[in-house]
Amino acid sequence: MRRTKIIATVGPASSDKKTLKKLISEGVDVFRLNLSHGTRIEHKKTLASIRKVSSDLKKDTGILFDLTGQKLRIGQMQEPVELKRGQKISLTKKKIIGTSSKVSVNHSYLVNELTKGAKILIDEGRIELRVTRKTAEYLECVVKQGGLISSNKGINVTAPLSLRPLTQKDREDIRFAINQKVDWLALSFVRHKSDILSLKKFLKNNKADLAVMAKIEKNEAVKNIDDIIDAADGIMIARGDLGVEMPIEDVPLIQKIIIKKCMRKGKPVVTATQMLESMINNRKPTRAEVNDVANAIFDQTDAVMLSAETAAGKYPALAVKTMAKVAFKTESAIDYASNLRNKESWVSTDITNAISFASCELIRDLSATLLVTSTQSGKTAIRAAAYRPPAPILAATPEKKVVTKLKLVFGVVPFLIVPSKNINDMLAKAKDAAKDSSLVKKRDRIVITAGALVNIVGTTNLIKIEIID
Repeated sequence: MRRTKIIATVGPASSDKKTLKKLISEGVDVFRLNLSHGTRIEHKKTLASIRKVSSDLKKDTGILFDLTGQKLRIGQMQEPVELKRGQKISLTKKKIIGTSSKVSVNHSYLVNELTKGAKILIDEGRIELRVTRKTAEYLECVVKQGGLISSNKGINVTAPLSLRPLTQKDREDIRFAINQKVDWLALSFVRHKSDILSLKKFLKNNKADLAVMAKIEKNEAVKNIDDIIDAADGIMIARGDLGVEMPIEDVPLIQKIIIKKCMRKGKPVVTATQMLESMINNRKPTRAEVNDVANAIFDQTDAVMLSAETAAGKYPALAVKTMAKVAFKTESAIDYASNLRNKESWVSTDITNAISFASCELIRDLSATLLVTSTQSGKTAIRAAAYRPPAPILAATPEKKVVTKLKLVFGVVPFLIVPSKNINDMLAKAKDAAKDSSLVKKRDRIVITAGALVNIVGTTNLIKIEIID
């Protein structure tokens, strides 16, 4: 089976039931809804379609809501304007209709906090401005690199700004996400651990328990990466904005470092942006794109994500099929058993952590076919997956929300079971789940991890070896 998970963004090209069915059939594990686009009414309708199609196909799919965040943008313009190198243009916090000499920005922070000499990038770095003069109302800039500027184009700056982690729109979208029972919330433009904690506090105040994913797309986030990984439930390497905020040649190394750190700390990690971008308009990807996807899988990312390829592209199902084929082929060249030996130093004194690593070692040493984790919260399956064992992980859980949450995690096959009465009942259910999953055959060895206290979170403390009869 393919172990690297596939996330597909739903948009105008893929929100109908027929296309959603094709996407799931071709291998989508998680659907991403980008809340920067569309209305809540549209998203609610899309969610209903996803869940109906998933139910019809008897295939669980996870749902990830991507929050808009504090994205800096150019305001409305009269018409697109070609900026020439050397010309002057002012950025103002006043709401005006932009011209070739003056445009508005959507956040006053930009004008208030940038200083003379600051670099401003527009439209994913295609246009570069340098601040030459500052007043209370505007920044006067000179164009260092020209290009076509139009309404709502994104702005990136390397200087730190005191942007709040959650906008009013984000708060409303989070309440909507809670009501819709989604699995993951991705927080955009994370800079500090405190940004994640603010979101988690908001969720707690609203009596919600959604998994929080930190999007790494700011220079500050890279600098604070260890604290952010500790605070978040998962990480997304959003290489689009990251490649604008930082020297683009640094991004591949940053990707490798973050994936390794996430595995070590037992946090799922997603590699995103421009993975098969040419497939927006073409039936085949470029060789460079295939290599990029393969490289992320060699890095052992939990999931790879498609954005415009499935949201607005001409061939959404084909893009998923291509991604799945590349992932499966690349995984066949990875020696997970040998790699496990390099991860012994990751084990801490935490019992669940130690049990998880020991179960992965048993999988390797016994050539077992399957690791079965009996899990209430999903944490044992996530921790075991971080070691990338040489066999799939069947996560047997009585919680439906854990099933869909785990769809994002490397090598994990979530399986819904009824709650167990006692430890013997739990072990029996785990073995039955393995049989029902079609992942094993007669006389296969399986490794089971569980807790002596059944149906209680955080009590994993035993390992058992079983032979399928």
